[in-house]
Amino acid sequence: MRKVEAMDSKKMILEQKSINAILYGDCERPKELLGYHTWGGNSYICSWNPKADKMWTVIRNGEKKERYSMERIEERGLFLLQLPKENYTSYYLEMEKETEVIAYEDPYRFLNPISLEDRISFENGTNCFMYQILGAHKKEIEGVEGIFFAFYAPNARRVSVLGDWNEFDSLMHPMERIDEGGIFELFIPEAKVGMAYEYEIKTERGEIFRKSDPYSFGQHKKNPHLSLIIEESEREVENKKGKQDDETKKPIVIYEVYPVAYKKRGKRGNRLLSYRQLAKELAKDALLMGYTHIQLKGILEYETEESLGTDVTHYFAPSRRHGTREDFQYMIDYLHKKGLKVILEWCIASFGTADYGLKAMDGEAVYEYENPLLAVQAQEKGLLFHYGKGEVQSFLLSSAFYWIKQFQVDGFFIPSVASMLYQDYGKIGKEWLPNPWGGTENLEAISFLQLCNSLLKQYAPQVLLYTEDNSHWIGITEKASQGGLGFDGQLSSEWLEQYLTYSKKYPNCNPYDFWKMERFVSYDRYHKNILSVARGENTLWNGTLIQEMAGEYFNRFASLRMLYGYFFAYPSVGKILSMGEDFVHWHPCDIEKGMDWQLLEEDIHRSFRMYIKDLIAFYKEKEVLRDWYGNEGNVTWFHKDPTYGIFSFVRRSSTGKGNLLFLFHHRQEMSRGYLLTVPKDGEYRLVFHSDSVSYGGVGTSENEKEMIKIAKKEKINSYYQQEEVCYFILDLPPFSMLVFEYDESEKEKEYC
Repeated sequence: MRKVEAMDSKKMILEQKSINAILYGDCERPKELLGYHTWGGNSYICSWNPKADKMWTVIRNGEKKERYSMERIEERGLFLLQLPKENYTSYYLEMEKETEVIAYEDPYRFLNPISLEDRISFENGTNCFMYQILGAHKKEIEGVEGIFFAFYAPNARRVSVLGDWNEFDSLMHPMERIDEGGIFELFIPEAKVGMAYEYEIKTERGEIFRKSDPYSFGQHKKNPHLSLIIEESEREVENKKGKQDDETKKPIVIYEVYPVAYKKRGKRGNRLLSYRQLAKELAKDALLMGYTHIQLKGILEYETEESLGTDVTHYFAPSRRHGTREDFQYMIDYLHKKGLKVILEWCIASFGTADYGLKAMDGEAVYEYENPLLAVQAQEKGLLFHYGKGEVQSFLLSSAFYWIKQFQVDGFFIPSVASMLYQDYGKIGKEWLPNPWGGTENLEAISFLQLCNSLLKQYAPQVLLYTEDNSHWIGITEKASQGGLGFDGQLSSEWLEQYLTYSKKYPNCNPYDFWKMERFVSYDRYHKNILSVARGENTLWNGTLIQEMAGEYFNRFASLRMLYGYFFAYPSVGKILSMGEDFVHWHPCDIEKGMDWQLLEEDIHRSFRMYIKDLIAFYKEKEVLRDWYGNEGNVTWFHKDPTYGIFSFVRRSSTGKGNLLFLFHHRQEMSRGYLLTVPKDGEYRLVFHSDSVSYGGVGTSENEKEMIKIAKKEKINSYYQQEEVCYFILDLPPFSMLVFEYDESEKEKEYC
């Protein structure tokens, strides 16, 4: 009876409400009860350990240690010790479990290391390095090494961290809510690098569920809902101020790769390449073809492979499918050593709806909009971020800065930006809500993109930022300070629709069809486009261009060679080709089987790949193909002949040297003795021919060698009148592109 009375007297020191919160998993501020405290003028240490049979506190007093037995005041595992003296310095705990005695540091005696300044900038949406604070980080606090956990869950009643160190027991380590801002923290010395962990959340409604860490640097390979404790090691980013203009003037030819479907290994050919294997294979293929950049899809951890990496679950973790974070770092470093730049597809237009992901993080909308009419992304069936919420802005900014600072990536591609810019995108009727001004624009998303791009350019001016927009938003590539969004370029495939419309109508095309093509070239001349041959989504999953070509087998390849010639001749900031497009796929890509690299065993496919390789080299060599922005005379349409399906245009250099005349012949038959009007008289050197035998074409003795044509100037009959023109005569193979180079003086820059 006396023992019970003694126990009750000590329990009176603690509030029964606080004890029950610990016992039943409802406590959001366990440090108010657990750890070292002073109550009623006396010092106490309270510990919660439901797995302990007995507990001791060991006081560190210089080199001496004093061991005191703790009294169990709750049968479920709550222990209390009244210290005999006030000169407390530090302590650790010992527990007896069965016959084993285990010493460990009390996680509830350590103070919160997150500063008020960091919390304020996080809430204001200006903290670009929140990944250094939230998540799981190896730290040393008060001379003790351990893992510091921090988790943002503003609507949670209780958050616990559970992992390998506590056998995933949700009652063992409830986390401490710092303030009303919604961050929970706990420093656990028992946790170690490499261990798996997750969070358990209890809502105000009493619902209990588990979530992985949104700031995790890596996920468990077999159990994607588990995060891994990873020791980060950051590197300084070289701030190349003033070099952005130089970067955009350099040739940009991007190789888009989805690693899951790129190449397979194993006896059955169904195993994915590791990051280290990908590094060597990507470098080999990219350097062989002459690509300057590699764009990687599906790197940010995602849920299903069928989504092509768009249903992202973690914005700080490389996909576990190809190896560890260290392996991914190796791949990036290896590609950089080979002179290749790396671009990540950064899917921030929406995120995945996996149960363990960002969706309803604490039972309520945390990262997404609360209103479903704003939150649902109709196109990808994902959820839109709440772009106007400070904590979400800090999350996304931190993600971008993380990939640049940690892995030294060279750029970001943001797909489906139109779904960010418009609240009614892909929706009908009452499926959407207007903005406060009654419009369709998502003003919060626009402000965020302006902020994000401006901060990224300040931090790393050399980073390439481009996006995909099919809504014709004005100002995509204008500076944010001038009302634009601040991208370096935007993906464009509209040129392809115009070209295919013309080629399919021949021989029934008319001057209006030429006018539309000419209009688009003139319009795009003032836009920083990165041209793509994809129609909507990636052509490898929706069909291939070879299927769009008319005619029999070899004519289809000839037509496709001409199309790619037009692709590289068209004015733009850069070009992007998806994997497989450089050697022609007949059927959509099978993700499980991967790319059909066996096609390269056929001569026609090897020849086509050589053609693309030479086109890339030609594009990189001829500076006039990139000297277009701000140079109004760089693109000039010249010869148009609907009868023969012939048109030509000139890419003029600002110096008048090395001008290029592109000639396209869509006729299925040879056009012999054709009179081609040209800008001036004089010498024209054939520098590229799509119908070469080495490319799988017909080839003639004339076009296999270096051809030089001398243009004459004389009067000829044209439309019942005489007109003075410059011309030369040549034979044109079917479905071919010819490129002539010529020079002109300042006086000759006017038309003949």
